[in-house]
Amino acid sequence: MILEKVVFKFHRSLNTNAILGLLAEADNVLSSYTGFICRQVAYTEVTDSWTELLWWTDRDCAVAAAAQFVRGPCAKRFIDSIDGGTRLTHSVVIHQFPKYEPNHQNSTCNLRREE
Repeated sequence: MILEKVVFKFHRSLNTNAILGLLAEADNVLSSYTGFICRQVAYTEVTDSWTELLWWTDRDCAVAAAAQFVRGPCAKRFIDSIDGGTRLTHSVVIHQFPKYEPNHQNSTCNLRREE
């Protein structure tokens, strides 16, 4: 499993509803890609930054999805709303506790505990 982490800032001119709309639009696109497991987005008030965590079945799917996403119309709106650059990393998940496995029946981050 691959964890993709993207850190960025939205333009200060965007209100919460506009940001949630952009996130929901991206959810619809990203969840259609092969290997997508789930996506979480968190806000850090101290730095006024956003951290996006995307879970993928493997690195190839993560890289292919990123390449495909940036070519689509949703990406233009999303990227144009970002203030400055982004930091992106792909990491192999080597440990998690308690142990969970993804529930692929939902595109949300509903994880079921492994028995």
